[in-house]
Amino acid sequence: MMLTRSTEVIRRELTASENHSLLCEIQRDIDGYDGLVQPDRKLIRQGCLLKHSKRGLQQRMFFLFSDVLLYAVKSPVTQTFKVLGHVPVRSLLTENAEHNAFVIFGGQRAITVSAGTTVEKTLWLDELAKAANSLKYKPQTQLPIVSIKTCTSSEENLEACGLNSALVPQVAAKQPSPRNNTALHVCWHRGVTICLDDHLRSGRNQISGYLLRKFKNSSGWQKLWVVLTSFCLYFYKSYSDDAALASLPLLGYTVGPPGIQDAVQKEYVFKLSFKNHTYFFRAESEHTYNRWMEVLRSATQIQESRSSPTINSNNLINNNNTNNESN
Repeated sequence: MMLTRSTEVIRRELTASENHSLLCEIQRDIDGYDGLVQPDRKLIRQGCLLKHSKRGLQQRMFFLFSDVLLYAVKSPVTQTFKVLGHVPVRSLLTENAEHNAFVIFGGQRAITVSAGTTVEKTLWLDELAKAANSLKYKPQTQLPIVSIKTCTSSEENLEACGLNSALVPQVAAKQPSPRNNTALHVCWHRGVTICLDDHLRSGRNQISGYLLRKFKNSSGWQKLWVVLTSFCLYFYKSYSDDAALASLPLLGYTVGPPGIQDAVQKEYVFKLSFKNHTYFFRAESEHTYNRWMEVLRSATQIQESRSSPTINSNNLINNNNTNNESN
């Protein structure tokens, strides 16, 4: 009994620590919403949805917290996310719509959005409903909603706030490099979604070791020291190197054995693929192969049920930097 209680205390502390870390990371990368980090605020889900507007479908980053839903757009100037609006979770309602669309109601606002797949739509609807229901019978204690700045409170003010493309070259040169490997930026680039439990599982599934890597259109194999941590593979020439040669964020990727069409005639080979990006990795033994497959499936399984989005990407507007793919 004592061991069970201790394990539960440790689990709660680890969850709280990971949640705090994620809140700090999001606060660094958003503009227009101060005071995000609060003791009782919990991140539930973050990810991309397509917002319906008179001008078409617009990619937006949504952040569902225990008390508030934020939506934002990535600025090509600052490489941060400008908050465009918020909906208090206590007053939040949802309504199903056709295909992968649904409507979010809050106060005087109604936001129609589309998810990339039916699976993602279901995840969002379930967690929005759970978040609202969890507050229904709790005392109405208001967590600070501090300063959604005027220039980012409305979609119509995007250009006035600094999203004027003519200013991008001058201003962007002064900005620090974006943290493109963080889950937040990868979710934006690849149009995916993850929740707090995914982050917790990622922290429990880390691995490193030598693998042979081969690109889709090459014949040679390169031996590399590979480290998996925080949804990302890092490649080193040797285990003793301090700086990685390259990195590969895994959100959106699927993992599995190569198919006949891949024509890879080697043992212990697995394949990572996302759209037209494919990489092959070869382990030294069956045991090593099985271990890498187990951990990689845990890191990528949140996306394994994704299918190709039914929405034509040509309909998207204000969709900056969504097709950047490295490695």
